[in-house]
Amino acid sequence: MSSVGNSLFKQLYGLVITVVSAPFALSANLFK
Repeated sequence: MSSVGNSLFKQLYGLVITVVSAPFALSANLFK
């Protein structure tokens, strides 16, 4: 149970990192 929750948490964390970092990358390219 804990291993399944851990993998799910890692997937969710990776998705959040991608969503959060995407606008910063776009703004960095825009304001370069």
